[in-house]
Amino acid sequence: MQPIEILKDYWAVLGGFIALIVWLVRLEAGMKANGKEILSLWRQRNEDLEAARSSRIETNEILGRLDKKMEAAFTELRGDIKELLRQDRR
Repeated sequence: MQPIEILKDYWAVLGGFIALIVWLVRLEAGMKANGKEILSLWRQRNEDLEAARSSRIETNEILGRLDKKMEAAFTELRGDIKELLRQDRR
């Protein structure tokens, strides 16, 4: 058999084989792109978790300072109320 006759007889199989190779190459490229995207999402997630952690720490510090200020204000208010009650008794 001559190569031309083989090509005529098996052109569909050869075309399918070439299409399969092209599809597999595109599939591999898509998988690599997805892998990079997943790694990027993991890095972004870790950055978001770190930002949330530092934000919570800052918020807790602010709340601690606010709690101290409110405690001081209430202590002063209690003292003022006691002083007013003492003045009423006189």
